Amino acid sequence: MKMELSKHLYKKELLQGTAVPEVQAGKEDSGEAEAESIDYEDMLKKVIDTQSQGLKRWYAGPGPGLPIKEEEMRQMRDKSDQEIREIALEQIVLLVIKVDTVDYCDLSGSPHKRTIYTERESGSQTNWSSLDVYP
Repeated sequence: MKMELSKHLYKKELLQGTAVPEVQAGKEDSGEAEAESIDYEDMLKKVIDTQSQGLKRWYAGPGPGLPIKEEEMRQMRDKSDQEIREIALEQIVLLVIKVDTVDYCDLSGSPHKRTIYTERESGSQTNWSSLDVYP
């Protein structure tokens, strides 16, 4: 099964000036959820700016599995660093995931170990608890 990410959704709804609301920790169950605005476009720019120029060119290039076209390769070589950055910003996807549970299983030793970490919220603080379980 082949899955494709919709660039339209990414570019138009997430990054083009629309900040996606995030519910503040501890407010979900009370019905008093306050939305915190996150600027995903700014976050993506910061991520891109930390990457090497070679990686930016890789992001700006054609997708994997497409036929190689000499003309496109020549055009990409002639582009400035700023042009490459702008193309990369259009083609890269920023995936933000909030993790609240981690199931860590280490089968390399003997005995095997498995630990489940769970995020616990108390007031304005967030702590992690751990529970050792059978692998």
